[in-house]
Amino acid sequence: MHRASHFLFYFAFMLCASSAWAGKYKAPAVIIATLPQYCLAQYIDGLENDSRFQIIGCGAYSNHYCPGLVEIAQARKTHVISKKSELLNSARKNMEYTLRGTRDQPNCFLRQEAESNLNLINTMLKSIPSKAR
Repeated sequence: MHRASHFLFYFAFMLCASSAWAGKYKAPAVIIATLPQYCLAQYIDGLENDSRFQIIGCGAYSNHYCPGLVEIAQARKTHVISKKSELLNSARKNMEYTLRGTRDQPNCFLRQEAESNLNLINTMLKSIPSKAR
């Protein structure tokens, strides 16, 4: 989904009642607006039956991928080292879970993305002093 579309999604949903954001998973609206389209059903009520907003072809374990993206985004925003470390370690667990759970799904498009994000997370963690990791 293009940035302009994310921007439109963000403002369209911000105009709705706050309950529209009451999906199964929770995240700040500004972060939800930056997520890939296939993550939105996890965060916005009413989209769970629309395949355009779901992860398809990756199995049940793929539900941890989008929360990992949220945690990466939150880690980028915080300047509190302990919180950044906590978020990145949780994101790493979510990406590893996704990779383990989709091992038998060779056509799962998330695998390559999860591996890339895992590398990003590890790089970000290396920038944190070892005592805080």
